[in-house]
Amino acid sequence: MWGFLLILGAAIVGVALLSGGDAEASRVRHVVGKSGWVEAEPRALAGLAGVSDSIYALASLMASEAAGEKAQIAVGWAIRNEASRRGESVFRLLTRAGRNDPGTRTFIAHESDGFFAPQNVGPRWASTRKPPTEMTLNLAARVLTDAVDDPTGGATQFDAPGAQDSFIGKVEGYIKTAQQIAEERSKGSTMVMIPGVDSIRFWVPKDA
Repeated sequence: MWGFLLILGAAIVGVALLSGGDAEASRVRHVVGKSGWVEAEPRALAGLAGVSDSIYALASLMASEAAGEKAQIAVGWAIRNEASRRGESVFRLLTRAGRNDPGTRTFIAHESDGFFAPQNVGPRWASTRKPPTEMTLNLAARVLTDAVDDPTGGATQFDAPGAQDSFIGKVEGYIKTAQQIAEERSKGSTMVMIPGVDSIRFWVPKDA
């Protein structure tokens, strides 16, 4: 029954995205709007897919940030680990958008806070700009129910050096090179590379 619901949910999402579906479905679309983020209410999108908020959010993250099952499981686990470290849900981690005030460290929410969006909007922890697929819905459910082991060894961050460097000067918000990011993160984390996932590096906290 669980697998059937995930497949059915993915089919519904596809209908809403590609054909627009009925009047209600056409208003709930996982597409980046003129505002720069996905304006549809995230819980409505999860409801259409027939899955929990966190499964839907993690499946969107997987579709947006990685290609292939190994990579998608790995980034999914990194997000799950970071959410656990913070003591918040995967859904909240992936919809949080804004910055901490330099003086007070008080969180100042961006207007896209609470919605799905590209990573540079807000900014936010990771991208959720793409809708989930049938595969990522199933993988997200497996990650969140311990049906698949963590291949990262406890990573809480990840980045794609090639993409990072290619975005500088072309995409707003991308100002640090992959080397600069590595130098910063290596102070408190150890870099881990996963066989078969060459384009993404993972970062495990040294105190984990």
